[in-house]
Amino acid sequence: MKTILTAAQMKAADQRAILQGVPSLVLMERAALSVVHELMHRKQEFDLKRVVIFCGTGNNAGDGAAIGRILKDYGYDATLVLVGPAQKYSEAMVQQIVAARNRGIPMETELSRSSVSHATLLIDALFGIGLTREVQGVYADAIRLMNEAKAPTIAVDIPSGIHTDTGEVMGCAVQADLTVTFAAAKRGLLLYPGAAYAGEVRVKEIGIPIRTELQEGSLLLECEEADLSLLPVRDESGNKGSFGKILVIGGSKQMFGAAALCAEAAMRAGAGMVKVYTEETNRGPLASRLPEALISTYREDDWNPMTDGLRLLDDLCWADGIVIGPGLGTGSTAMDILMVVLDWNRRNGKKPVVFDADALNLLSESPTLMKQIRFPAVFTPHMGEMSRLCIHSITDLKEDPVQPASAYAVQNQVVLVLKDARTIIALPDGSCFLNTRGNSALATAGSGDVLAGIMGCLFTQAAQLPEAPALAVLVHALSGERAAESRSRRGAIAGDLLREIPEII
Repeated sequence: MKTILTAAQMKAADQRAILQGVPSLVLMERAALSVVHELMHRKQEFDLKRVVIFCGTGNNAGDGAAIGRILKDYGYDATLVLVGPAQKYSEAMVQQIVAARNRGIPMETELSRSSVSHATLLIDALFGIGLTREVQGVYADAIRLMNEAKAPTIAVDIPSGIHTDTGEVMGCAVQADLTVTFAAAKRGLLLYPGAAYAGEVRVKEIGIPIRTELQEGSLLLECEEADLSLLPVRDESGNKGSFGKILVIGGSKQMFGAAALCAEAAMRAGAGMVKVYTEETNRGPLASRLPEALISTYREDDWNPMTDGLRLLDDLCWADGIVIGPGLGTGSTAMDILMVVLDWNRRNGKKPVVFDADALNLLSESPTLMKQIRFPAVFTPHMGEMSRLCIHSITDLKEDPVQPASAYAVQNQVVLVLKDARTIIALPDGSCFLNTRGNSALATAGSGDVLAGIMGCLFTQAAQLPEAPALAVLVHALSGERAAESRSRRGAIAGDLLREIPEII
């Protein structure tokens, strides 16, 4: 499990380390050494023959000056390009400049193309994690100079010009090939567009303990493959009833594909039994596509609460967990079905429910229905669906997805899985997970239905495990990576994801 920090959280952790007796200059030396050691271990990728380091005026610049001094001590040619007025140097930067000058390291104070024309490697130490306003003037000129150079660029802690908390480009930003960051990953390195500027991200331990109880604001974590071990161990003495009975409610007239993908995904993720409650015309195609699933049907044009509704109640009683929405439609019959599920589960069931696709669209049309959700629930909206649910523009959601996702989860006491290139999993207590795995192979029709099925299975099997929704997202993401390897990112389809789930879980 990785911890992902905001600028304020990182500064608090840094300050605590200093108060515990680790001097700031010691931390700076460790940070500089970690960058140099990373580069020396990767000399086949990064040529250290002539390194040019762009330094601003703060402590990040002090890291850069220290890197130059250490490189010089190891016998490499390093030059510092000092950007910004010397009177604004931090105390640590002043000390590092003195040390670098005593080592005879060349220093330039004027920007020129000649500074980078013969460089084999550039190091960006203009700004650290404290940047909050748009980059202008000589600093913007320095960023443009680095970006136009042919040599690869290494960013120290974060690419200059990227907002630490949101990944926003503050006017302009350094396009790094590698970012070496310290103690923990920062949000802006993993959220887009910052992730596109960071290149490869390497986290280096420099002696700053990260303790979650000391962090200010909401907690953001990332599940790793090793965390899949948190899922319940499969009982070898169990039977099909031991591993969860999942009811998938979806598939409007002659629209069986979404429900089929969802149902199979739940089975591939380990559900013991799956039943699909769907429109009558889908019975034949579903039975042919997935003979392992049970099927319960209704007629969309004459859905009757006394017959179809009672059958649905029987199915709800049968199930351990429910997924509603894939291909369900948004007509009056779909709304009637949703209301039955909400009312019954609120009164009697308290069973875990995953609301996906059309179920979310129906909820956004009738916000009063949200009051009936007083049971374990996961919402899985993409950005468009989330925009309708919370009345925020997609642009605003993309600028900072963590805060609105967390706020919505807390306000409505649901787990919110906000799907995008970076998926946010927000829990009812305000804590969040960020998923950075997966790739564009997942951007294909039916992919969300597969996720809903995985989610329904794992959320039911591990209802008491806070990480379960994040692990479902991780399984889905890893299936996309594996499908891309075997099929390609362009050619993978949702059905290919299904084949990979058992290899992961």
